[in-house]
Amino acid sequence: MDALYQTYVAAIAAGVALIWVTGIVSSDKVAPGTVARIVAEGPALIGAVLALCVALGLRGGGRGGPLALEEPEVTFVLLGPVDRGAALLGPAVRQIRTAAFVGASSGAVAGLCALRRLPGNPVSWLVCVGAVGLLAGAAFVGAALIASGRRWSPVVATVLGAAVLALSVVDIVRDLSWSPLTFAGKAALWPLRFEASAFIGIAVLLALPLLGLYMCAGTSLEAAKRRAGLQAQLRFAATLYDVRTVILLRRQLNQEESRVHPWLQGHSARTNFAVWRRGWNGFMRWPVTRLVRLAILGAVAGFACLGAWHGVQPLVVVAGGALFVAALDAVEPLAQENDHPHMRMSIPLAEGRLNVRHLAVPLVVMLATCAFAVAVILPFGDTHLILQLGGALIPSAALAAVCGAALSTLAEPPLLRIMQMGPAVDLMGMQMLFLAAWPPGLAVIGVLPLLAAIAAPDQGLDPGSVAGAAAFFTLSISGLVVGWILVREQIKAARSRGLTPT
Repeated sequence: MDALYQTYVAAIAAGVALIWVTGIVSSDKVAPGTVARIVAEGPALIGAVLALCVALGLRGGGRGGPLALEEPEVTFVLLGPVDRGAALLGPAVRQIRTAAFVGASSGAVAGLCALRRLPGNPVSWLVCVGAVGLLAGAAFVGAALIASGRRWSPVVATVLGAAVLALSVVDIVRDLSWSPLTFAGKAALWPLRFEASAFIGIAVLLALPLLGLYMCAGTSLEAAKRRAGLQAQLRFAATLYDVRTVILLRRQLNQEESRVHPWLQGHSARTNFAVWRRGWNGFMRWPVTRLVRLAILGAVAGFACLGAWHGVQPLVVVAGGALFVAALDAVEPLAQENDHPHMRMSIPLAEGRLNVRHLAVPLVVMLATCAFAVAVILPFGDTHLILQLGGALIPSAALAAVCGAALSTLAEPPLLRIMQMGPAVDLMGMQMLFLAAWPPGLAVIGVLPLLAAIAAPDQGLDPGSVAGAAAFFTLSISGLVVGWILVREQIKAARSRGLTPT
């Protein structure tokens, strides 16, 4: 019954979110010239998204994914006298089915947004874009199964994924159709113009999960054993909505380890600015994969903002989500401090002040990430306007993302907090939803000044000035969150003594 209740609440929340996301998209139809440009350039852009899914799948497969088996299944089934392909077929089909459902749902939402601005039948938009999303999800798992079944090393799988992605990038830059995934992108635009060549890309996307099912029998038993133990812990942490533990376990699954030798060696032994120096010492030991992930998330945020400026306003949610995920890596010094409370108690500094000082280095890292997001979209628009809007959005988005990640890191798992609420447990579903959604929601709030800038020309106002005024409001919200982090422990101590905090 608890699971049904949570599903019911989640369905209501998803419906409200869907109505809100599609509602903020302008209903004004685009000009015929813009439609022609979408038909000409859209397939390559959609193909790049599909190529990214395939590349991520290959990379995950090179690290032992995507199958998540139970330890007894690995020990007694895969090591037993049964055909390994038959034993892995069921879990592989379930993985593909889940990914296909997520992809189809995401594609349907994109289709709902597209039909508000573009001509065409609503049913055709939902079916075509939803079908491409379904194939993208299946291809993601299929590529991972191929890399895992062939036992490609992480380097080989990453190089192949980068090659697939580079081919789509060449199609975008040179206005070509070399990548098969560019042909698949044409299927998503069938409501505007039907092109039979799209079946080439559809065939490639269909072939990936089929080949994955055929090759999954070669999955390494050692990798399956290692992942099985971590997956059990990951499921438990996800059940408690413990984001910090989920992040640590995901790093172990991806075999992501800190560098033995830092990028730059610091030799200062002074105690001044110890928290600042400690944060940078940790950052200097980041592996290459984490730096690349931060750059990719910054680029995703930049292109999402560019798409929002060109009429797809719900992409601000994608931009805020990408920055929130990047900030979860950036606040690692604060997370490490929170992971070792016994060491923190030995420091002659109030916990709140220590936590706030740990936000300085993550803020600089996120400012650089947001600046990179602005830099990657400079060739695709008015340079002066992009720099003007970027100057307003960078501080707002960076601080909001850092504050959201800090809230997620410092807070107790929502389920544990709710279990301590006593009679108020009847509101568990709604409160769990709020506690889980508020940190990433704060990161999205940091990008919302872009929506004010988008509406500014219709009111005869300067977009940069409006974005700056709206950014001041979002900075104020983030400042309140920083203040709460500063006094958080004092409030908890007062409540534990039965006092009312002032």
